[in-house]
Order: sequence, then structure tokens, then C-alpha cells
Amino acid sequence: MTHSGPTSSDNKPSTTLPVTGVSPVDQQFQVFAVLWSIASLFHVWNQFHWPCSSTKLAIDFTTVLVGLAVVARPRSLGTFFVFVLFHVVHGIYELPHVPNHRLLTLLVDATVLLSYASVGLRRDEPLTRETLFQSFSSSVRLLFVICYGFAAIAKYNWGFLDVQLSCAAVQYRTIVAQWLPYFPKGDGACYLAIGGTLLVESAVALGLLTRRFRHSAVILGTLFHYFLSVTPIVSFPDFSAMLFALLFLFTPPEFAGRLGLWSDRSTAAPPRLTWILALACTMVFVAAALLAFSTPSGGTETPFTWLRFSSFVVFSFLWCMLLVRGGLSQLSSTLARPFQLRAVAHAFTLAAVLLSAASPYIGLKTVTAFTMFSNLRTEGKQSNHLFLPQIYLTSFQNDLVEIMDSSNPQLRELSETGMLLTWFEFADIVRNNRDDWVRYQRSGKVREIDGSGSGSELMAPPWWQRQLLLFRAVPKDGSCPCQW
Repeated sequence: MTHSGPTSSDNKPSTTLPVTGVSPVDQQFQVFAVLWSIASLFHVWNQFHWPCSSTKLAIDFTTVLVGLAVVARPRSLGTFFVFVLFHVVHGIYELPHVPNHRLLTLLVDATVLLSYASVGLRRDEPLTRETLFQSFSSSVRLLFVICYGFAAIAKYNWGFLDVQLSCAAVQYRTIVAQWLPYFPKGDGACYLAIGGTLLVESAVALGLLTRRFRHSAVILGTLFHYFLSVTPIVSFPDFSAMLFALLFLFTPPEFAGRLGLWSDRSTAAPPRLTWILALACTMVFVAAALLAFSTPSGGTETPFTWLRFSSFVVFSFLWCMLLVRGGLSQLSSTLARPFQLRAVAHAFTLAAVLLSAASPYIGLKTVTAFTMFSNLRTEGKQSNHLFLPQIYLTSFQNDLVEIMDSSNPQLRELSETGMLLTWFEFADIVRNNRDDWVRYQRSGKVREIDGSGSGSELMAPPWWQRQLLLFRAVPKDGSCPCQW
């Protein structure tokens, strides 16, 4: 059935309950809680390596346990709060060496926690699943559109259009060579991959902003990242699972009820399938842990990798089938003010995501800046972007170091491959490896560190800089290869 106008408001909880006794906004919250928890489980799984420190093991294990508790009982506000809190701790512990999407999840979690505080301190309405969801959902939508939009814009550069260097072409050739041998392999097919990537990502970002095309953008984005992640060659299960959860926030309130996850006979029972999902996730994670612990350091991770990949394929396929079952394309967008900041405190996370997204273009960090696999280069007083201006507010990106030789394996590899490091990253490596010697060139002068690691130049930066700033190595010849 197609609705010609809004049937429920995103601002006030629905007073008319469906036959299940659960309001549409309540259903939205529960589905999002399950999807967000599953995304965190895939992240822990994707980033877990054995052996690891006892601290990391404890944080990972706790995050998994609390995430499984949310999957099993998404109605519990307390459980979801504990999960989000541990998810924030997990993200802060991993800084600064985190994937781009992990920074976004950290900011989303911070937004949710601020909503708990904002709604909990109000006297005019109680803290419920409906009021909490309405408080954070619109702000999270805004964060996601900014991140996804900047990720798409970053690809409009000369490097991404280069058929030899473009990440789209590199990944396409890799998939075809190892997974789809009968697909075309020439430059024409690679140009189609480049153009298709730009078209799809731009369409998703712009479509989410418009009421008319919002649901089409949700479907397109889900399918695009599903097919991108179901090949074991280019597999980012945690990234795609996160996208599924955030794209769900752009669906209307009544869509969650159309998924058929609630029992008509009980209002207190959690959604159907959650106990099955919890059991399945538990079995999968136990199997994965056994594989990880039984694999010696330096040994093959193929069984572990394939188990993770297979689990994501099953999960993402089931979610795509639920999207079909819910008939999203047949519904009208009924989100009222979908990008409104419902709490003043959300301005902090909005400012953080804007600063991170703009960082490469103002001389700040080049990693965790939503430029993943974009071929963007802004270091060395040059930018390859087609239209965004470059403003260097700091010298971080232009203070480059060429390693001539070193006893440190990481620095020696950078020297052999002709890569330059920012002084910020170079000094950090030297400080952490004080027994190694290195000869390098900076600002046209060749210098040498004998292994003492001393000198005023090597003084550690403020802790907040080390936690928030991260820079890529860049080729000496000025090219812009495909990098994470």
C-alpha cells in the first residue's frame, strides 16, 4: 500500500499502536539496535588478530558479549547504553590507527550517549526507546550524509580517473583476475568501474538528501556495498554492516513493522529471529575464536577469514531479503525534519565530523578523513582534486621526509619503495624505535640519527595530536596510488 502523505511523525511517538502493541518508532529503535550491534561484532571480528595484548582481548571480549546481549534483547535501554559505552571505549582504545568508518561509528556512539544524557535530564518527557531514538536518529543521519558525501567528493580527483592507478580500476582488476575470470579485463571495463563508482556514490549521497529519491538511495547504497563486500578479494564486512545500520535510519517509521519481526500475540517478546541470531552469532564467534587461537602467529588465517566472509554473506543476504519483504520502494518518505539536531550537545559531534572530513583540504590529517580508496593527494604543496581548493592552515602535510637508509625494517621498506613520510609520522616511528639508526633528508638537508633517539626535534607532540592525527606515506614521484 502506498501512502500519499505522512502517517507518523518523527518528532512525537505514535499514539496508535499496531496489532503487535509496539509503536513504529519503538520498532525502529529495536531494529537499529540489532543492526548496530551486529556491525560492531563484525568490526571486532575483522580487526582481531592473535596474539594480542590482554587489554585488547578484554575490551574485544566485553564488546562482543554486550553486543550479543543487545541482539538478544534489543528492547533494553540499559543494555544498549552499556553496549554503546563499551563501543566508545573500544574505539578510543584503537585510536589513531582505525579505519575511516570506525571514526564515524565512534562519533555515532558519542551522539547516542549525548542523547541518553539530553533526554534523561528532561523533565517534560521520560527516557523511552521512542524519545531516545527520536533524539539521536536525525543527528546521526546528518553525520552519515556528511561522511558519505565527502567520501564521494574525495574521489573527484585526477588520480581516481587514472585507469592505471584508480582504486576502482585496481580493485576491479583484482576481483576479475581472482574471482570473475570471464569478465572483461581491458581499460574500457576499468573506466566503467571508475565512472560507475562515481555515479553510484554521488547518487546515494544526493538521493538521501531528497524526499523523492531517499528510498531509492537506501536500496542502491545497500545493494552497491553488498556486492562490493561479498567477494573475498575486496571484503569489508564491518564497513558494509555499519552502512546497512545507518541507511536503515533513512526508512520511514512504518517500514520496521513491515519486516515481520514482531509477534502479534505478545508485546513484551523481543523481535522474532533475534534469539536465532544471538545463537548463530555465538556459535560463529566461538568457532572463529577457536580458529584464531589455534592458528599460530605467522600462520595462515584462511579458515578464520573464510568463516568471517561466509557469515557476512549470510547476514547481508538476509538483510537484503528483509528490505524486499518490507517493500521500501512502495512507501513514501514520511521522515519529518530528517536532519534536525535534536540536542544542543550534538553540535560537538557535528563539528568533529566536519573537521575530520575537511582535514585533508586544510593541511591536517589525511587518514580517517573519509578519503579511503580515493587516490586523493594533498601532501607536498600540491592537490590533485578537480575542484576543491587547498588551504594549508598547518605545515603537517608539507613537512616531508625522504628516508635514505635505516636499520628499521619499516623505514627501510619506505626507502626502497620511494615513499615520503610527514615529519609527524617519521618522528613518531623514530621515538618508538630508539635503538635504530636512520639517515634521512628533510628540507633539502641530509641528516642522521645514530640510534639514541635524542634531540629537540623528536620531542613527543601533545597527546591529543597523537590520538587524532594520522598521515599517509606518499610517493616521491608525486603520483597518487590506491591507498587505504
